[in-house]
Amino acid sequence: MKWFLISLFLLPALILGEQDFRGQFHDQFDRGDLSGAETTLAGWEASCREDVELLAAYGSFYGQKAKKGKRVTTAKLSPRNEITLSRPQRVMPGENKDSQTRFDRKTLLKGVRILKKGMELYPRRIDLRFDLARFYQILGEFESQYLILSETLQYLDKNRKNSKWTNNENLPDRPSRFIPDYMQGFETYYFEQQGMDGDEKGYRLAKLTLTYFPNHPAAYNSIAAYFSYINDWEHALKYLLLANQKDPKDSLILNNIGKALVKFDKKKEAGIYFQKVVDLNNDDESVQFARKQLEELPKD
Repeated sequence: MKWFLISLFLLPALILGEQDFRGQFHDQFDRGDLSGAETTLAGWEASCREDVELLAAYGSFYGQKAKKGKRVTTAKLSPRNEITLSRPQRVMPGENKDSQTRFDRKTLLKGVRILKKGMELYPRRIDLRFDLARFYQILGEFESQYLILSETLQYLDKNRKNSKWTNNENLPDRPSRFIPDYMQGFETYYFEQQGMDGDEKGYRLAKLTLTYFPNHPAAYNSIAAYFSYINDWEHALKYLLLANQKDPKDSLILNNIGKALVKFDKKKEAGIYFQKVVDLNNDDESVQFARKQLEELPKD
């Protein structure tokens, strides 16, 4: 009984201490104080070595510490003039800048080891899995990234209700919406490299997404983009029409169908889709594009 009462008094202090480590780390990390953040992580690890939030924090820390500056590029790629990729609603922090940044490989590998441990100990934490996939992406280890993402989608397929996000909270949205949005970020990373190798990788990830989330339109649009890059407009249009079936009010997809129809010289039909975008008026950028296309199409 005596030990039970002592434990009741000590428990709030232990919880407060853990929260202080987490809060202190994020405060230092957000301010760019990596030296202070590393010291806090060491104290946190001594207090609770296998705390899931500690492992997640180490992942963030090594990802940031590995950055060595901007990557030197010899040429600036122009935007592609084929199918427009869906704009990812959610991306990993800094993901859209990864291709422009130089990283220290040894530091990244430390992050990989930590995140793999976290994944093994806490398989329900989908954020750790996606963090690990991003590390492999930066390292240029696509097959390892693909394997992690494949295993993650398989896990989600059987454990959607039990899957967790940061701070052991539920996923921010339904998995059927949230996960395809995240996968788009990975797909777009490769498509934006504008090369055959990157296109094939983006295509493989889009097909993987489609296997587990066939009712979300974005993967169909990504696959259509791939076919447009290899000038196979017949298949591009096929997948765009499938995407439209999944979400008839997606203005970006409607514009893409219009683009594809122009390629087949079906300008009247293309105008119908561009006009739908104007009538829906649910995305300013898409409406502006559609109006421009309508102006350029021949009048009857």
